[in-house]
Amino acid sequence: MLIKKLTCRLSIALIFLTASTFAHANQSWKFKVYLDEQEIGEHTFKVASYNNKTHVTVNAEFDVYFLFINAYSYRHTNYEVWDGQCLQSVRSKTSNNGDELYVQAEYVSDNFYIKTPTGQHSTEGCIKTFAYWDPTFLSSQHLLNSQTGEITPVTVENLGEEMIMVRRKLTPTTHYRLTTDDFIIDLWYSKNNEWLALNSTTNSGSVLRYKIQ
Repeated sequence: MLIKKLTCRLSIALIFLTASTFAHANQSWKFKVYLDEQEIGEHTFKVASYNNKTHVTVNAEFDVYFLFINAYSYRHTNYEVWDGQCLQSVRSKTSNNGDELYVQAEYVSDNFYIKTPTGQHSTEGCIKTFAYWDPTFLSSQHLLNSQTGEITPVTVENLGEEMIMVRRKLTPTTHYRLTTDDFIIDLWYSKNNEWLALNSTTNSGSVLRYKIQ
């Protein structure tokens, strides 16, 4: 029962960690991911600019083991196209411990149409996802969840300057806290606004940690 609760909470936490846009082109990030002290996988992000658009590719592979048994498995791929600071389209596929999900969304005229296994809906205006590596997303009040297709309300706090270890070096950062209805996500950025670290505390009290490589 403990593992069932843990993996359920983890699956909910992961939906907020899956993709977006970036203010600079042709960069990549690779994070090792930990659940508390257990390494569970990797999450990679690649951003490229061409044809006056920003293209984002995300891949995640996580496995949680308990007594040598794979208690939870997660696979996610995501491809997004951005025009400036606004999302133009997204295609994602997710295997969440056996549950298959997808999002197909595209901006057409004045509406952003979102299709998921549960149906289709639309919204207006400039849409952003959880764009951790582009700090301008921190001014948003609503963000698109690229795994579920839901528009999620968020609040953001600036918690001030903080020294953290990055690549074995003590580094000055600014600490932000992003809060949703279900989770708290802590983010750290360098003085040059480079995304360096992420923690997410689940409702069960476990901590999902991203360690940049």
